[in-house]
Amino acid sequence: PSFHDPWLDACRLLILVDVGSWPSAETSHNQSAFIAPSIDLACAFHRIRPEAHWLLVEGRSPSAADGLVGSHQCVWDEGGTLLASGTSQLLCRPVQKPDAPA
Repeated sequence: PSFHDPWLDACRLLILVDVGSWPSAETSHNQSAFIAPSIDLACAFHRIRPEAHWLLVEGRSPSAADGLVGSHQCVWDEGGTLLASGTSQLLCRPVQKPDAPA
């Protein structure tokens, strides 16, 4: 959905910038074996287009080492207009499997 309140529409773009970070890096990892919460997020809003129902997130992860993943994301509307861009830093850790019952 879209929102005609500019603050809510900006939040819609911010969420996409945030959640686009892990998929851009996960092709090199078994996603079920790792978690990677965001520890830093920055977003620039270039345009607000509440009428845009279709959005594309383009993500790149140029750096991943020692448990840290750096990522850059862009959010585009259906006409190819850049709406928002951002960077994020993720903390990548193995998922702790619960111990088997004795």
